[in-house]
Amino acid sequence: MGYSSKWLRTGYDSNDKYGWMAKIFAKGIENARKNQGDLDERMGTLNDILQNSREAEGNMEVMQSEIQMQGLMDSEITRRSRLLANHAQVQAAGDQLRLDKERRAMLAEDWVMTFKIMDRNNMTEQDNAVGVKESSGFKNF
Repeated sequence: MGYSSKWLRTGYDSNDKYGWMAKIFAKGIENARKNQGDLDERMGTLNDILQNSREAEGNMEVMQSEIQMQGLMDSEITRRSRLLANHAQVQAAGDQLRLDKERRAMLAEDWVMTFKIMDRNNMTEQDNAVGVKESSGFKNF
């Protein structure tokens, strides 16, 4: 069985370290903006439906107002679900960033705590570059 020394590599591409996070946050902000962009129009529709229900003169007009209100409520529930999903996606990205930082810290600590044992019979170029202190031999008593 041959033994040789190995170096632990913990490098990463630092240029794109947080690029994925910025994309998710930008997408989350854009989704929230799109979801709330037509708020004035939705409130105007709600006011129109309420006004129509107040002015309803027969069963048919009351049922039409009720159906319109139900449609508006379903639309708002869908919007709320999309916002909650958007929030979960952004929160998951933040959690992934935190886990990534913790993993990098653990790898760095592991690298610092790793003992490197050199096999003097099979020295690599990295081992030779580090240098080995020659033993002083037996002491003269």
